[in-house]
Amino acid sequence: MSLPGFRSQFDTMVDRCVALTLSSFRHLLLTFGQPMLLGYIIGLAWQNAEAEKTTFFVMAISAIYLGCMNACCLIVMERPVFDRERMFDLSIRAYVLSKAAVLTVVNAVGMALFLFMQTRSMPLGPGLTRQILMLLILTCTAVTASALGLLISAFARSAHAAVLAVPSLLVPQIVFSEIVLRSHIEKRFPEMMERLTITKWCYSGLTALGSEIDETAVVKALFFLTLQFSVLILLCITKLKMDDV
Repeated sequence: MSLPGFRSQFDTMVDRCVALTLSSFRHLLLTFGQPMLLGYIIGLAWQNAEAEKTTFFVMAISAIYLGCMNACCLIVMERPVFDRERMFDLSIRAYVLSKAAVLTVVNAVGMALFLFMQTRSMPLGPGLTRQILMLLILTCTAVTASALGLLISAFARSAHAAVLAVPSLLVPQIVFSEIVLRSHIEKRFPEMMERLTITKWCYSGLTALGSEIDETAVVKALFFLTLQFSVLILLCITKLKMDDV
């Protein structure tokens, strides 16, 4: 009897992940209520004012926080089930990528709600293209942060430890930024660290959506966010494979 292939396992894992996501009203409320609340708060903070660099920075940090929190417990909470299914040749790649696929949809909806609530109190610039690009950048940021959350979950020994790890990894995203360090960001180590953060590329992409959209900067930001996502997912898969040894 042949074992299920990658696609079959991937589809099964996606169906199971979707079922788990939709199974609890409380979970849905937290997942989609948080981005709405954060968007509303940011909108109130800059009520009736044009978005500025600080606004974009806060939006970037919010997207990272939401994406990371959406994913940080997913693997560690299922670890006994995962270990048992590995005995029957569960594909680690299918397992991790199924999580990433569902999280992509969850984050896209979350960021749409985030922007919707934010724009109730403040303008984010005219033009449908600008709004779509902003949603795309924030979604890519949240998805990349979810990949970081999955990596945290792969290392964590408990869901509590995973949640506690998120702020520790969020602080460098804040500290090593142009907004916080200002002129000090030009020093070698801070500049190198900034380029490794998710914040850097989300912030760069958002600030490129000015009165004239800087298409090159937007594409560059999306490229590096995608690269970071790929590296983090690869590290997560590698960690789970190392646990088999």
